Amino acid sequence: MEYYSGARESHDHLQDRPDEAVPVTVSPDGVTANIDFLANDPPNQTLDQYYQTQAAFAVGIGNSQAYSAAAMRFTAGVSGQLLWVRVFINGGSAGIQGNGVLRLAILKSDAANSNLPGAVVDRIDTPLSALTRGLLVPNEIRIGDRNLAVAAGEDFFVSAEVMNGGVVQLLFDDGVTKPAFRSSVKTANGEWKLTGEAFSKPYNLKLAAAIGGQPPQVVPLQFTLEQNYPNPVIVGNTTQSLQTAFRFVLPQASRAVLSLFDTLGRQVRVLANADFPAGDNILFWDGRAETGAALPAGIYFYRLRAGNVEQVRKLALVH
Repeated sequence: MEYYSGARESHDHLQDRPDEAVPVTVSPDGVTANIDFLANDPPNQTLDQYYQTQAAFAVGIGNSQAYSAAAMRFTAGVSGQLLWVRVFINGGSAGIQGNGVLRLAILKSDAANSNLPGAVVDRIDTPLSALTRGLLVPNEIRIGDRNLAVAAGEDFFVSAEVMNGGVVQLLFDDGVTKPAFRSSVKTANGEWKLTGEAFSKPYNLKLAAAIGGQPPQVVPLQFTLEQNYPNPVIVGNTTQSLQTAFRFVLPQASRAVLSLFDTLGRQVRVLANADFPAGDNILFWDGRAETGAALPAGIYFYRLRAGNVEQVRKLALVH
């Protein structure tokens, strides 16, 4: 239960405003007026049914490991927005090693094999130093402010990957009681494999997600190119955590070209020239030319063209 006064508390988690609350004194046998008394609703759905409670073994992902990432496929039972993701890490001293970041990615299904992860929708980085170990203390990473909408019956993936060095030992169940065939691992060469193919049993990754808030409103899609983030783009000696994201919306599936130009109008790189699905899409760039060399610092323009429509925005590149 939560007690607020003037906090605009609601049944929608994404609309709560506890920062607007004011202190209220409550005394035994006294009468306190003007208190908003409301129980927060639980998430509309918690997706944690694909693995057993007990863990069977841990798989290290990250630097110099056989696997660079692991993922779970979820099927949304209700429409809404993703509220949080919970990931379980081995409680031993080797459960977290190094000073990198744990990157959680929300992905669509692969077009060729719907049981495997496909295109990235969003990425969330958490420093390894901020993570906790142990089966009883999962890491709950809140993502309700990122407007990641899912529809009832839709499949989506959540993957965990270590970036910028380090290792995290993710927990899996025994793969016997609930052989859901929903978990996969990514090999060092970038190939996704179901755990039943990579290991002796179809072990299930102990990863959970929650859906809440209001179902997204259905509105007509409009051709949109958003401002890249972060901006300016910073190019250093290491670039894995310094990528900038280009988000765009296509009203229908089509071929789209994202190009980069200098201030003289010269095209310096084609960031994408491919077929994209209708709706939200995202691309990442590390500030470098196709040769791998960093582009000179300065102002650049990026243009998205699909069919006979286009949009242009400006970015800054610094070293």
